[in-house]
Amino acid sequence: MGPGAVSLAVPYFIDRQLAGSWGFNAREYMDGPFEDGAETQGNQSALNRRDAFLKGVRLIQNQAKANFEGEAYYDLTDEQQDEILESFESGDVEMRGMSSSQFF
Repeated sequence: MGPGAVSLAVPYFIDRQLAGSWGFNAREYMDGPFEDGAETQGNQSALNRRDAFLKGVRLIQNQAKANFEGEAYYDLTDEQQDEILESFESGDVEMRGMSSSQFF
């Protein structure tokens, strides 16, 4: 087994990306109208990547607390964490501004 995300500085990398121009969609057209597009068009939301990431992570935490007796996501078993992520992947979680499957 190799090094984990923390020892590889993945959280630091993600924070830097979201704080920079990529996180704010600086090189993308971000004015409306915002309508559901084809899957090949990617995200058609008014949310920038930074806001979408924050909303999604908070919603994952809320799903953990709601479905597993108030437990934080990081305290769940691997199987319970997978269950939450699979519900996001399949689009079963209601998310404002974009679908949970787009976030996933």
